Amino acid sequence: MWGDGMQTRSFCYVDDAVEGLYRVMASDYKEPLNVGTSAVCSHCFILTLLMPAPSPSPPPPKYPLLSFSSLS
Repeated sequence: MWGDGMQTRSFCYVDDAVEGLYRVMASDYKEPLNVGTSAVCSHCFILTLLMPAPSPSPPPPKYPLLSFSSLS
């Protein structure tokens, strides 16, 4: 991640973006226009959704671990 993670992005469904672009192209509107949503979220927020919460410690193995020397 570049920067401090406070950069924001807005997300929308592809179908909604395509429909919005289609409607703008079919209209007489000639000014710049952003097709999307006004809801924004920061990169840090997205990262908290994607990363699992850390566990205090891994659970102990149910069976003793085997080494290659014990298999011969």
